[in-house]
Amino acid sequence: MDPLRQINADIITNEAVLNFIHEHISQKALERMYQGEDVSHIKDARDLIDSAFHAIKDLYTPQIKIDEHVNQAK
Repeated sequence: MDPLRQINADIITNEAVLNFIHEHISQKALERMYQGEDVSHIKDARDLIDSAFHAIKDLYTPQIKIDEHVNQAK
């Protein structure tokens, strides 16, 4: 199975990985902020990571087509 499809199907792991990345980014942002570095670009990085996870979800979530049946037994 494709690793991206697999991680998308495992919602708990998917959320755990995303939460880990968010926490790591936040920690590094604080460290850099306290060192007097510019951290304005970190929000952009976080937004791009979120966008990538949404793209994985869009690409690897099965599309279920629902046909509306008309009740013809009237």
